[in-house]
Amino acid sequence: HWAVVDDGASGTRADARGRQLRAGLRAVAADQPAIGDVRGLGLRVGTELVDGDGRPDGALVARVIAEAAERGLLLLACGAQGQVVRFIPPLVVDEAQVDEAVGIYAESLDKALAAG
Repeated sequence: HWAVVDDGASGTRADARGRQLRAGLRAVAADQPAIGDVRGLGLRVGTELVDGDGRPDGALVARVIAEAAERGLLLLACGAQGQVVRFIPPLVVDEAQVDEAVGIYAESLDKALAAG
C-alpha cells in the first residue's frame, strides 16, 4: 500500500514556484532573442530556442543542456526538432533553488551561444 501524504500546501507551493520559474525565464528571454517562447503549467516549463531566422534550434538546445549539466542543473530536450529545453523540478523545490536554476540556465545559454 502506498500512503498519500498531503500537507495541503504542496500544490500551492508548486504553482507559486512554477510562476516564479516562468517569470525568471521570461526575464532572461527579454534580453535573449534565442529564446522564442517560454511556456508551461505548474513546474513543467519549457523554453523554445530558435536560430537567428526564428527556426527551431535543436543543436543549441543540446549545447545548453550540456553546459547546464556541467554546472549541476539537469535539463531535458523535447519538441519535434529537439528545440525545447524542459524544466521539471521536484515539487519541493524552494524559491532560492528556482532562482539558482534560472541563473545557471542564463549562463549556460550564453556559453552555448558563444560556442556555437
